[in-house]
Amino acid sequence: MSNSEEKPTVKPRKRFVGRAKKSTVTTNVGEAIEEGAVGFAKAPRGRTGRMANQVPDEILQDPLLNKAIEQIPSNYNFEIHKTVWRVRKAGAKRVALQLPEGLMMFACLISDILETFCNAETLIMGDVTYGACCIDDYTARALGCDFLVHYGHSCLVPVDITTIETLYVFVDIGIDTQHFIATVKKNFEKGKRLCLVGTIQFAAALQAAKVPLEENFSVFVPQSKPLSPGEILGCTSPKLVDTDVIVCIGDGRFHLESILIHNPDIPAFQYNPYAKTFTRERYDHQEMHSLRKHAISTSRAAKKYGLILGTLGRQGKPQILEYLEQLIKEQGKDSVSVLLSEISPGKLEQFEDVDAWIQIACPRLSIDWGYAFPKPLLTPYEASVVLGKSEWQDIYPMDFYANDSLGPWTPNHGRGIVPPNIGTTFSSSVLNKLYLVEISESVTGRSIRYGVYNSCLYYKNATDTAQSCTSKAPAYSFDTSQFAIVCGADSSNSSMVSTYSSVVSSTTFATLFKLIVLIMPAVILAFVSFCCTLLLRKGRRNNVIPLIGTFTSLLSFLVGAAGLALVIVTFWKGLDILETRIEGLSHQWGPSIYMVGIGIGCILGTFICFMISLFTRTTSKRDTFNLMDYSSTTTKGNDNTKRESDNNYGQAISDTTTPQHYPSYHYQPDTYQQPAAYNNYSHQVYNTYDAYAQSPHAYDAYAQSPHAHDAYQQQTYQGGYQHDPKQPHHHYG
Repeated sequence: MSNSEEKPTVKPRKRFVGRAKKSTVTTNVGEAIEEGAVGFAKAPRGRTGRMANQVPDEILQDPLLNKAIEQIPSNYNFEIHKTVWRVRKAGAKRVALQLPEGLMMFACLISDILETFCNAETLIMGDVTYGACCIDDYTARALGCDFLVHYGHSCLVPVDITTIETLYVFVDIGIDTQHFIATVKKNFEKGKRLCLVGTIQFAAALQAAKVPLEENFSVFVPQSKPLSPGEILGCTSPKLVDTDVIVCIGDGRFHLESILIHNPDIPAFQYNPYAKTFTRERYDHQEMHSLRKHAISTSRAAKKYGLILGTLGRQGKPQILEYLEQLIKEQGKDSVSVLLSEISPGKLEQFEDVDAWIQIACPRLSIDWGYAFPKPLLTPYEASVVLGKSEWQDIYPMDFYANDSLGPWTPNHGRGIVPPNIGTTFSSSVLNKLYLVEISESVTGRSIRYGVYNSCLYYKNATDTAQSCTSKAPAYSFDTSQFAIVCGADSSNSSMVSTYSSVVSSTTFATLFKLIVLIMPAVILAFVSFCCTLLLRKGRRNNVIPLIGTFTSLLSFLVGAAGLALVIVTFWKGLDILETRIEGLSHQWGPSIYMVGIGIGCILGTFICFMISLFTRTTSKRDTFNLMDYSSTTTKGNDNTKRESDNNYGQAISDTTTPQHYPSYHYQPDTYQQPAAYNNYSHQVYNTYDAYAQSPHAYDAYAQSPHAHDAYQQQTYQGGYQHDPKQPHHHYG
């Protein structure tokens, strides 16, 4: 019975030291901590950080504020001074407080302090907060808050992209570092290579213990960016090499299991700072891999996928959702998107037509609880394996938020990593890295600064808004701070690239050169065929020119079509490579697209020329009649003039012994001064005489004998007369 009475007195004291001693009256703050406590009062207070050094003395030395802070356990550093200063500086009127479950007991106390010393209304967000990914600035803004304080997690979501001004408070927890150091020294031999990790609350303790431990061991504090040195998350941990032992500071297994999964061959130990225990930790890798492989194999036969976008804070990543939607579409399968804050088997069971689920929230939900769901519940990594974009890894990757993650199914893939040779290629590793590119225009001589972010090139418009850049030249230049603001990038994580050639890929230039070589022959041949068509219309009787025009047009059409086909193939293959390797240079395709447009227009033009050439090669019916009439035996017998056939109109020139004759399209200098009929095929002549047989008394345009006169006046005849016409002696009815 006595043992049962001792347990409840010991358990509450393990996690929250000092809670039962609030009423203790003492002048020494350190004496308020029990002998068995693991926290120290003064150590964490001394770690103020860079921002705290800027806090005005009037806040640091405020006696009333300091007295209120004493109500909080001294080994928990909630950075109240800095919070008060930041809220006052921002002029916030409504402050949202977001705390994880383990710190929610301090929410009301912190709320009272801020309302008293900041003259602002506070709002405690009671929704569950599992980790740094659950920061809920969207809800805070919707509730009318203009400032958010997020406790207990690191800056996984940068403050420059949150919708309202945000302050992260890590809540450093002071531990008995001397006990931790002594425990490690007692359990490992000298010379061992130790890796120290923990949650963000113990980051300061890790750094404090590193130096003393280096006397006996080779100590390494890893970092998986963007996390802090030594920090691990349940879904993100570093991949270790040259390490003998992992030592983790914490009191739970959720974060520890992440580094266990990612490093299955390295023994791991956990130091519990509350219970002061040091335990060997293990993980059943075989069972986990077996369950996940079964889920993957079952999902391969799925015809319809359900995509779950987590709405708890910022868990869900829309860019990953779009990526998976595209992969599923390429496989010829269907998908449906569902937004959920809490994912449970009962909720998903209601979607009977979904064969497999892919959740974009927390990877550990699938790893730890996937077996409990009626249908496969995949992570984005596992979905990429099912859809053929990744291979199954023997070591399960725990890199969901890591910059150097395995693939684009993670939110920070390639973020902040500069490629080894930026002058050759822009690889996908420049995602989320900010570059400013100086480009000097050869025509105007002005220097324009482009911005490259998330592998996309942007230019600045008149409203300081980043616009996606294709081939258009920007009118304004970016500077680092402006581009960081419009793109939500960290201005400190930026680089300057001074020359245009430093970022333009040689592969891009080679592709452009190929395009020009393919398109230019079609352009030249189209121009030649156009000229030949003009000559063709001018000289219809010459059969050589239509033949040349037809041949040239056909050749141009074939070459242009082949060029366009090759361009399409080149673009298709080029985009397949460049979308993943040189995405930052997407603007270079602008000139290429224009070249393709020219090629298409050229091909259309050559096709039109080809059709015109076909029609112009065949002479019309009226041309055939005129030639037959002109070469008839009767007409030749009655014609005393010398003819020349310089054109298709059969212009007749009289003999030099006779008075000068004029062609039919000139005025004749005779008594009547009337113009002759211009048309070869005068309606009167054509309709009146065509039906009758040719006789010596029937005159056509080329019969100019003075002994034969027609009943009609001379202006109706095309050749003209050298004598005045006489009255007709007969008439054709």
